[in-house]
Amino acid sequence: MKIRKKEVRTLIPSRMDSSKEIKIGKDVRIGLRDGVNKLANTVLTTLGPMGSTVIIANEFGDPYITKDGVSVSNYITLADPIENIAVTLLKQVAQNTVEQAGDGTTTSLCLAQALINKGFDLLDGNKSYNDIKKDLEELEEKVVKELIKNSKKLKTTNIIDVATISANNDKSIGKLIQEAYEHSNIVRVEEGSKSEDELITINGMQLETTYFDKAFINSRESQSIEYGKIPIILINGKLERLEVIAGLLKQLQSAVIVADHFSEQVVSILKDNYNRGALNIALVKSPGFGQHRKDLMNDLAIYTNSTLLLPSKEYTIFEGFVGKIDSISVQRDKTIISVNNTSKATSELLSDLAEAYSCIEKGHARDLLDQRITNLTGKISLIKVGGKSEVEMKERKDRIEDAVLAVHSALEEGIVEGGGCALYRINIDNPFNKCLGAPLQQILYNGADFNYLEDVFKLNIIDPLKVTRCALENAISVSKTILSTKAIVLNERLWK
Repeated sequence: MKIRKKEVRTLIPSRMDSSKEIKIGKDVRIGLRDGVNKLANTVLTTLGPMGSTVIIANEFGDPYITKDGVSVSNYITLADPIENIAVTLLKQVAQNTVEQAGDGTTTSLCLAQALINKGFDLLDGNKSYNDIKKDLEELEEKVVKELIKNSKKLKTTNIIDVATISANNDKSIGKLIQEAYEHSNIVRVEEGSKSEDELITINGMQLETTYFDKAFINSRESQSIEYGKIPIILINGKLERLEVIAGLLKQLQSAVIVADHFSEQVVSILKDNYNRGALNIALVKSPGFGQHRKDLMNDLAIYTNSTLLLPSKEYTIFEGFVGKIDSISVQRDKTIISVNNTSKATSELLSDLAEAYSCIEKGHARDLLDQRITNLTGKISLIKVGGKSEVEMKERKDRIEDAVLAVHSALEEGIVEGGGCALYRINIDNPFNKCLGAPLQQILYNGADFNYLEDVFKLNIIDPLKVTRCALENAISVSKTILSTKAIVLNERLWK
């Protein structure tokens, strides 16, 4: 692999780039509204336990079957430029919701469609945008307060219910995820090689850290960095010069690099090599702060059988400096690393930490030691998704991943009534109040059969509070943006 600095080019705009068309007023409003409805009406067919699948033909014409809202929206592009602007904005809503809560993308699009259509009706009735904006902000504030007030803590025994509903009422998936959480509170999902699902438990740790740069994300659906067996390089401080590890990288085709910080030059060169396919890479921030960060990095070095490298030296010899891990998942708010074979050095470190833990009374220092011990003794429940065909396996994997993320959100913030009922029951004096019932109406329209007038908690129909809250907040955010728009400048090169 050849590591080279990225070429710097001056891009001079051509005449083609400078040709614009300006759209103002009615054309803008009609185009944005049509774009919102075309995207939403397609995605909303997937909502609820009786929602339908969508078949997507990729760029090669191969079919991809899914009930995942964000996956469907990502594949939609409209020919009309104004309509497509609305589609692009709504895609961001879906992506923001899945990044924040892991689920609820279709609910967020459903709410956005209802809010935007109502907002355009109000604008057509000569209501000012400033008044509409105030109404939307008041709606968000009051509804979120009501959701929190009406929420409950998720009991371990109810994990199956959250997972089942998120997986479009697939009880087999709910049962599988319930079992996975009984073995570990860290659950990962990957493609399997058999026709049936498998659940195995492996050694692994979860660190409270994330990627340094989004440019290295290789999983579009989950917005994460995912790799199987891959080398890991640990830097004791900031990586300002790539020469420190250039000799190591030349021997590798992939690597995870963990450091306190990466210079712009380092990121630029690695990004260039990654984009050219010369190197698979993940840049991860060091976990923790201060002395605790140093302790966690030392633990990670022992756990991965690697060495903490000094940023002031240059390394060329592979052996002894680079560790190996069985898998890594670098997500927006956490990083999960698995190493199947625990070394003797790790066992000795655990013994020392346990002895130190027993000598310290309750307090911050004891909590930090407990975190280190938990990291080193952690287990990961790994769900290997099966299927009789690749198409079936991928569709099922989408639903299992959504369900796992929904459970994670429910454990984090609690649960509310599911099936859209939590929003439907809220009644406040606001012009947009009826829009809150849109998700329930769509779920019923798609064929779900349940008595939504009852206490659906008793029917075990529950949703994560975080998912519902984020769906509402993101829907209101994009609604304000679209409703405030009166003019659009189009680039002729893109729309002609």
